Amino acid sequence: TLLTPADWTHWIWALIYSVEAIFILAQLTPKYRSVRVVLQGAGYFFVYSCMAQIAWTVLYTLGKFLPAFVMMLTNLVAMCFVIMSQFLAQSRGESRTEYFLLRFPFSLHVGWVFVETATNFSMWSQSFGVSQGWQVCAAIVSLGILLMVASLFLGARTAKGLVVPSVIIW
Repeated sequence: TLLTPADWTHWIWALIYSVEAIFILAQLTPKYRSVRVVLQGAGYFFVYSCMAQIAWTVLYTLGKFLPAFVMMLTNLVAMCFVIMSQFLAQSRGESRTEYFLLRFPFSLHVGWVFVETATNFSMWSQSFGVSQGWQVCAAIVSLGILLMVASLFLGARTAKGLVVPSVIIW
């Protein structure tokens, strides 16, 4: 499709899953298990995201692009709730280590899921047999939404707000 990223960009999944595994291990330690970002941040939304990601993988592999798109959209919503919950639960004295262990993995994930949702929408519309004009229109709208998302995160004016736009650029 017009929005399909280069094959090498999908290697970001290895990084996402690695840092989320580190989050899982970190939250099990006594030092981080009682931190507000862990207790009130990820919660069940992370579980929903994982379930949607598994369902997406199966459906996408089977070429079921509409249900795969719905699962990616579900994943996106769950991940947005994760980062919003974590933002609301963060403490003022959050260290860089706490950020990179407990919040960075989800910023990375949500940034890529925005891109994948746009890509999945394009793939679904193409598999549905829409005209080339519609595909161009869908690509333009998707890119506009990605630009708006990147701008919103850039508006945070912190280094932590650069993760999502950087992933979208990736």
